[in-house]
Amino acid sequence: MPVSIKPVEVALETESLVAPSTPPLVASASPTPEFVGDASALAQMWVDMVAHMGLKAFAGQLARQSELVSLSEAMMTLRCEKLSLATDDNALNTLRSALKNYFTQLGQVVPALKVEVAEIGQVRYSPQKISAKQRDDSLASAKQAVQQHPTIAAIVREFDGMILPNSIKPD
Repeated sequence: MPVSIKPVEVALETESLVAPSTPPLVASASPTPEFVGDASALAQMWVDMVAHMGLKAFAGQLARQSELVSLSEAMMTLRCEKLSLATDDNALNTLRSALKNYFTQLGQVVPALKVEVAEIGQVRYSPQKISAKQRDDSLASAKQAVQQHPTIAAIVREFDGMILPNSIKPD
């Protein structure tokens, strides 16, 4: 029976992920043997799972730097660009244990874990890369808001001022 995970709101700052008390729900998907949705749906599923598991050290890095490629009852496939993470036995065993706890809490069958090693640039939807993109987008938006603010623009114009590049921080 294929599985999918219903997305929930989760903070995407990978360094400060707090595990919710209950895991995101896993529900039946389409009748296909494997859930292979669009990349953003799979990415959100993996972000939610990683946030719930709250892994630390190498296992946490493996989870945060990998992207979910596919998920079925029988197999879960991740893709990671770092050979040292993807082949570390302790990280893999810790991740497998966390996934077992995760799926067991939901009363679901625990899929086998397969981690593929990818070339640099192939992993685009890992929790870490999603978080970095959100931070970059937020900073760009904050810079644009500051530059377009009428009072700031007037000060820069009237007093020949300048906005220091690293002085803008998003909320």
